Amino acid sequence: MIDTLWIQSGYNGREAIKSMDAARSLGYSVGWGPNPDKSRCVPIGDVPCCESWLTRRPVPDFYPEFLGDWMHRGHGRIEFGATVSGGIRWFVKSAAGYKDFTAQIVEKNSPYPSSGPLVFSEVVQFVQEWRYYVADGCVLSTGWYDGSDEDEPAPELNIDWPDGFCGAVDFGRLSTGQIALVECQHPYACGWYGDDHAAYVTWLVEGWKYMRSLDESRSLSQC
Repeated sequence: MIDTLWIQSGYNGREAIKSMDAARSLGYSVGWGPNPDKSRCVPIGDVPCCESWLTRRPVPDFYPEFLGDWMHRGHGRIEFGATVSGGIRWFVKSAAGYKDFTAQIVEKNSPYPSSGPLVFSEVVQFVQEWRYYVADGCVLSTGWYDGSDEDEPAPELNIDWPDGFCGAVDFGRLSTGQIALVECQHPYACGWYGDDHAAYVTWLVEGWKYMRSLDESRSLSQC
């Protein structure tokens, strides 16, 4: 049973500040410091901190298959030692883990920032971007995080989310006017851009239950 939000020592990001009062209003305790009871706590902190609570490091799925129709640009994956032919300009990031290196644009005929594995996508221009906080297949909250108009609400999206799915999913408006997937992330160590802080706490708790279930499934598969 989860009953506590546990804040990484020294972590004073917006996510920690905004969640503390909301957590207490929902009946959760708030703690920090060493030696948390990980069976009862949800971590709030950076990527290494949160991932240290898991048995195995999660592998990102930035462009999941069920959102393929929302990409509106070419994309793919580069395995170790492979290259993409054609001298095309790509946006690339690590396929092995979050924050392995800063995502970047690789110009034509320039070296890749890592030998792989990488995910790549065609370079496009997003003029507005929003984050959707999804728990158990439902959007709990949204928040604007980049673009020309911070007051524009997030678009309503007709998406059949998989049962039980949890994540932070970013969408944006392209310069062409299309709404496209920016990327999808596991539900931890993600920036909070919304105003409904109680919904964010609920998303954190449900998301961490989801991560623990994935972690347990991976551990059992190794037995």
